[in-house]
Amino acid sequence: MLEKYCIQSPGGMKFPESWKATHCVDMLAGSEERKKISKGDKVLWFTPGWVLYRNLVFQDWDKAKANEHFPQHSGGVILLDGVNFWNSYSEEHPEEVLDYCDWMGIPIMTHAVSSRVICFTMIKIKSGG
Repeated sequence: MLEKYCIQSPGGMKFPESWKATHCVDMLAGSEERKKISKGDKVLWFTPGWVLYRNLVFQDWDKAKANEHFPQHSGGVILLDGVNFWNSYSEEHPEEVLDYCDWMGIPIMTHAVSSRVICFTMIKIKSGG
């Protein structure tokens, strides 16, 4: 099954060359894939951690700083969701979701991702890390 997502090599599984990840968002969707997902809109890319740990991520931000930063992302937030996080979280915490979106001044939309999550997870498991 993993061959569908990863490359088998003599040293074990590895990522396709086009999957050069420099940060968490790259691990879920590469730059070309994000261009397609955003349809050219300027968006802010989130992973589930940006929602779960928003109080830590934005701990020194007030409403003025949020107003300065978030509205420039006219396409809103796209949450790359490889674990079906958003559906259950938004149902269980609707007030928090509304407060977060209101504070940012932009909506959060979700985009399901899968192949990279499977590949990165399985390589991590097989490498013992």
